[in-house]
Amino acid sequence: MRQWRVGSISMGLTLVGLGIILFISQFFHWEISKIAVSWIPVLLIVLGIEILIYLFTAKSEQPVIKYDIFSILFIIFISFVSIGFYVGASSGVLAAVDNYINDQQVSGSLPVMEEVIDENVEKVVIDSQNHLTKVTATESESISIFGTYQTNSNKKLTKDQIASIHKVGETVYISLFPSPTDHGLNYQFTTYYPTISLPNDVDVEITGHINEVNLNLTDIQANWYVDSTNVAHLKDKEQANLTLILGNTGESAEKDVQKFGEGQYAVQFGNVQSVKELQ
Repeated sequence: MRQWRVGSISMGLTLVGLGIILFISQFFHWEISKIAVSWIPVLLIVLGIEILIYLFTAKSEQPVIKYDIFSILFIIFISFVSIGFYVGASSGVLAAVDNYINDQQVSGSLPVMEEVIDENVEKVVIDSQNHLTKVTATESESISIFGTYQTNSNKKLTKDQIASIHKVGETVYISLFPSPTDHGLNYQFTTYYPTISLPNDVDVEITGHINEVNLNLTDIQANWYVDSTNVAHLKDKEQANLTLILGNTGESAEKDVQKFGEGQYAVQFGNVQSVKELQ
């Protein structure tokens, strides 16, 4: 007569149940890690039920439980795997591994921000915490912020994450925020490449370091001060009516002052690494 060893039925039910769930998960796209985490209590319940059934059906008054060692070892192995998945899920390791395996960088356009400038606005102050910012001047009567981004995150970008625009009296204040980066196990990054378009007839003050300034000096009808920039693209300066003041440049620490026309306006750079003149 074949002897019943506790654990054999539990292992059989475990394999059948796990196989069915894994098969169904292919259609419903269940996460394997969540299945593994939830499987350990099922194993304990099945094994406990088998032990109880064995005890109730045993004919002797003091039954001795005989275990199927291989089945018990298999159940213990599955339990440890489930505990490992649970620890990994709770500590963020699984999410980090998943992001590493499925890491995909995508690019797109930043949400466009636009602010119409009324007649009483005399100055725009920009506080840039983003070193990749570009600034340009146009004949438009509005401030526009646009550009591109690159990220490995699936989070949707909002305007509030990129910049803020506030008007106080006769001055408009623009704050450009740094790109967010998560340096934890679940490493995620987003890099902004914003461009700010400003009216050419309003005074501008830019604090902080930016990447690039593009100006057609002939069209400038206001005073500009740029604290620090990598590159200044200056066009048609011979036809301009302003004084160009270049502070600490990549070539010289001495201030370079150039007057064009009557020098009615002033365009000043505190620090500029490179000046490129365009015709």
